[in-house]
Amino acid sequence: NVAAWNFVSQDKNTVVLCIYNILGCAAPKSEWIKLRGLDAGADYRVDGTDTVYGGDILMNAGVKRRYDHDFTSEIVVLKKC
Repeated sequence: NVAAWNFVSQDKNTVVLCIYNILGCAAPKSEWIKLRGLDAGADYRVDGTDTVYGGDILMNAGVKRRYDHDFTSEIVVLKKC
């Protein structure tokens, strides 16, 4: 039910993560979304927040998201610190 993909700028300074949920369920489980193509040694800040993740964490563990409504989407922009 969940589709996600990310786009990384050529210099690896900006990442756009797009997540789409098709159908929600009554007891949704969290989804771990792993990104690809980032700089593993860099830190990335979620644009507009103080949340920072390591590039290696984003690619190996991912970010945790949970969706409980039909046809929801999220676009997350990350910038290299």
